[in-house]
Amino acid sequence: MILHIIGLILKIIGIILLVILGILLLVIGVLLFVPLRYELRAEFPGKLEDAEGNLKISWLLHLIAGRVEYRNGDVKWQGRIACKKLGDVLEAEDKPVRKKEKKPDGGKKAGAENASERTAERNDAADVKKPQTLPEKRAESGTYAKPEHTDVKD
Repeated sequence: MILHIIGLILKIIGIILLVILGILLLVIGVLLFVPLRYELRAEFPGKLEDAEGNLKISWLLHLIAGRVEYRNGDVKWQGRIACKKLGDVLEAEDKPVRKKEKKPDGGKKAGAENASERTAERNDAADVKKPQTLPEKRAESGTYAKPEHTDVKD
């Protein structure tokens, strides 16, 4: 009876250790195999005062992201971990304030009866052309000559 209880306790401890080991291996795999993405843009016209640069860094589907900007000798930065923002200096400058535009029809949605009229207006406005097949496009551009069909005699 006591051996059965000790075996059950050891079994539970073993399962817990395997779960912890699995989570640890998953975290190590994510750290090793998920790439760090970065983008660097810089201009240096000759003087250090005129230099400009932007650096964007992200990791794990933008779960961790950051930006650094150097302009006119001034460094500004912004970071984000999950939804928590750190140093939102760049946020207000980059995003313009948009005002909601009122719809000309008073905000009412048009029904299905006007759908064909809207489609016709869109096609007229976009000057829609009929799609061409690849041989037609090549023949039109002069890079491909249409083959002449001749009878082959044996």
